[in-house]
Amino acid sequence: MCQNAPRLAAPPPLPPREFGAVGRVHEGVTRDAARSDLETIAARLSAEYPESNTNISPVIQTANERFNGGEIRTVFLAMLGAVAFVLLIACANVANLQLSRSMQRAREIAVRVAMGATRWRIVRQLLVESVLIACVGGLFGLLIAMGGIRLFDAAVADVGKPYWIQFTLDPIVFAYLAAICVATGILFGLAQPSPLSRRTSLRCTRLPGTGHCCVHGRAARNRDERVCA
Repeated sequence: MCQNAPRLAAPPPLPPREFGAVGRVHEGVTRDAARSDLETIAARLSAEYPESNTNISPVIQTANERFNGGEIRTVFLAMLGAVAFVLLIACANVANLQLSRSMQRAREIAVRVAMGATRWRIVRQLLVESVLIACVGGLFGLLIAMGGIRLFDAAVADVGKPYWIQFTLDPIVFAYLAAICVATGILFGLAQPSPLSRRTSLRCTRLPGTGHCCVHGRAARNRDERVCA
């Protein structure tokens, strides 16, 4: 007669214990100092309750690290990279349009140079126009971003987002937007080719179908003086 050996069912291992607390440190207290205080408390608990509090080590995280770290941080970085790539494409397209427009305005600028406009005045005009276009584009982009953030905040509200987390545009974003607009306007404004040299202005102001052209600068004044004399 066969008898089965008794079997002992071992209880499943308990999951690691974890205690969480939310607090605010005093002004001037560093993270290392706060971690040192928590390590002292953990050592005291381990000595008083060795069965349940052995090998307990504190971990300090900021609210940003707690809720924006790990996988969600990777998602946000991927979104940031995609937005930066789209912004780069938009800037390149606008720069291409600006360069094409400046080539079409070469004759106009050459006429202004031939009439005595200084180099700084021409460059200033190009810079003002470029920065103005960049700022107008940045304003429209800001309005679209504000609407998009509201839609994103409403979309993630139903997936367990804590109520104290709100997606908004802070002053850093406004400063970043202003810097990008001004820098883009100045960069592509200076990159526009302008006929500021004597040879280029003479070539650009040549009358179509004739061999005559406007006289540039000092030569025009000398000719007027000879006529008056």
